[in-house]
Amino acid sequence: MAVCKLTKDILRSVVCDYSLKQIVDLYFANYEDVTSTTLGEQGNTVKTIAMKGDAKFYHVEPNKDSASFEDTLQMGDAGSKYRATTLTFSYGGKYDGDTVDGLNAFSLGRFVAAAKLSDGTWVLFGRLTPLEASAASFTSAAEATGFNGQQITLTNNTKEPPLPLEETAINTITGTV
Repeated sequence: MAVCKLTKDILRSVVCDYSLKQIVDLYFANYEDVTSTTLGEQGNTVKTIAMKGDAKFYHVEPNKDSASFEDTLQMGDAGSKYRATTLTFSYGGKYDGDTVDGLNAFSLGRFVAAAKLSDGTWVLFGRLTPLEASAASFTSAAEATGFNGQQITLTNNTKEPPLPLEETAINTITGTV
């Protein structure tokens, strides 16, 4: 159950700081391969992730400064509320058979995603409702300094924001269990 009251002061003296929390690494699991998760003591972090048999999270290294996420409260008719999460990223590469397979997988699959941020923290997306593509494309630029690779946007509508990960869950994701 979500805490629907403020539980502490939020003061500029505490949060007035440089805060560049870029996504530096992404990991994806097929939604049906994640069998369960447990929450931490306060219910606002993911403590453990359980996977089917030999299923795993797959590592995708995004292009520098290309990955971002947004979690936005949405209000529907008659006052209903839900969260809309968007995860956007790109990664480079030549156009070959592996590129086609990756583009099809991201275009048609359903995912749980984990993002490692530049400050060393991690965030999990798609725990309750899978992320699915709202856009997936391959771009090939003619100029020498242009971008060649895939650009992906995954979204979901859910009842919880992306949650921070605890060490045990991170170890499952990175395969260091």
